[in-house]
Amino acid sequence: KVAEIKDVPFLYDEFYLNRNIKEEIIYQTRHLDVELVPAQLLDIKNKIAEYEILSAELYLDYEIGKRFLENGNLNNALEYSKKAYDAALKQKDTEVLIKLSNNLGHIKSSLNHTEEAISYFNTAFDLTDDTMLKSALLYNIISTLYHSGNYNAVEEEFRRIKLLDMKIAEK
Repeated sequence: KVAEIKDVPFLYDEFYLNRNIKEEIIYQTRHLDVELVPAQLLDIKNKIAEYEILSAELYLDYEIGKRFLENGNLNNALEYSKKAYDAALKQKDTEVLIKLSNNLGHIKSSLNHTEEAISYFNTAFDLTDDTMLKSALLYNIISTLYHSGNYNAVEEEFRRIKLLDMKIAEK
């Protein structure tokens, strides 16, 4: 299937022709460094579907959802991010689950689905060991709660962030 890979521009590079094509597709989709619009990503996804590489589809769904979120298309962002989230759960890809949980938290927050947003932010919080990311996730929760008018819960989250900041200061 090496010849067909030429149809997917960012995947084709003579340097990589000696590598296993499935490994290359997975690597390239996980490390997208080109700015593509969602329609281009969907086209790429359709072209690689024949390879039946679940992790490549996971990363493309993640990227498509992320680009839709950046463009403010929340319904499509939700659809593709949720597909990627479910796939990441099945594949136990913690790194992608953290990113997707954060993205889904932002999407749900923008849709005024406060409890679901907080649940996603907390999932990312629980999965990461990065204290700076934990702090950012708590601020996302605080922002979501504040915009929903739940000021008592905001105070509780500030206590939680204060404890985290103390842990950071101890290091």
